[in-house]
Amino acid sequence: MEQLKEVEKTFAARAPKGFEEKLAEIHSYVYAKDEQRIAGELAGNESVFFKKYDGVAPENILQTILDNYKGKAVLIDMWATWCGPCRAGHKAMAPLKEELKGRNIKFIYITPPSSPPTTWLEMIKDIDGDHYYLTEEQNHYILQHFESSGIPTYAIYDTKGHQTYKSIGFPGNDVIRKELEAASK
Repeated sequence: MEQLKEVEKTFAARAPKGFEEKLAEIHSYVYAKDEQRIAGELAGNESVFFKKYDGVAPENILQTILDNYKGKAVLIDMWATWCGPCRAGHKAMAPLKEELKGRNIKFIYITPPSSPPTTWLEMIKDIDGDHYYLTEEQNHYILQHFESSGIPTYAIYDTKGHQTYKSIGFPGNDVIRKELEAASK
């Protein structure tokens, strides 16, 4: 299995446009048993929630996700398993998340299908927050909504559901803390 993942990484780095969608389709068959096993393990992990909203139209996906967090400040982190800066941002933000624990703030992680599902399910075990695995169309819509050309992209919503901040690239814990504290009031 590990060899297959390494081969996929090599191909993905050199692949033409559209490769990610085909790879995600293959994963749905190849990794189905692993996904079920990992999903079962995650079900008992109180710090991790994950959801697939495959049936939600792209133009409704962001609001569908945000509707789960009415009255809370929300940080959305658009990331992928293969994105080094995304993973570095997760590590850097871990102490901040501990500091803000118990406040009216939720950390939401959104991932596209270019992230192999099994890799994603393994990685989210160590990322405290709520996780969503989107379709390519849903992911594309959200990136367009945020006027973002890449990841990581961060967006903060206040307790009334209004976007108050956006950054392409990790802005640092001081900025995120300041923005989340303002959004949670």
